[in-house]
Amino acid sequence: METSQSLSSGLFDTGILGKWYSTGTNIAPEIQATGVDSVFAEFKANKTYIIETFSAKQLKTTHKGTFNQARSKTGEIWDLALSQNSPAAATHEGIFEITSGQTTTMIYEVVHVPDLVPPTAEAGFGSTAGGAHGAAYVQNFIRVN
Repeated sequence: METSQSLSSGLFDTGILGKWYSTGTNIAPEIQATGVDSVFAEFKANKTYIIETFSAKQLKTTHKGTFNQARSKTGEIWDLALSQNSPAAATHEGIFEITSGQTTTMIYEVVHVPDLVPPTAEAGFGSTAGGAHGAAYVQNFIRVN
């Protein structure tokens, strides 16, 4: 490496990596409808994830698997694919975008396929099934690490 060159890595270069928390009105309406009142998610550099959902009755469900993420060609939106292996095999696809201010936040819209047609970066958030569900699957997270 030349002395005039430098390496840099910004917040947005790592995509979804990190620990995230969502609660209350930040949880997608369709997720709230199942009784979930908070969600903790961790996406690791080895491309594995753990998503824990909690209900008002303190019931916890842990979802585990692997993921792939890629920058889309639309703004700062990324494409995301989850291959869940626990508690049952499932595939989820969608999009996310990270913003930074006083806190780092993420808007996230991911759905089970093939049950639903996933949102696209080009169509934006609320585009699940061609927009038929509006913001029903749109969730907001706050970075906790």
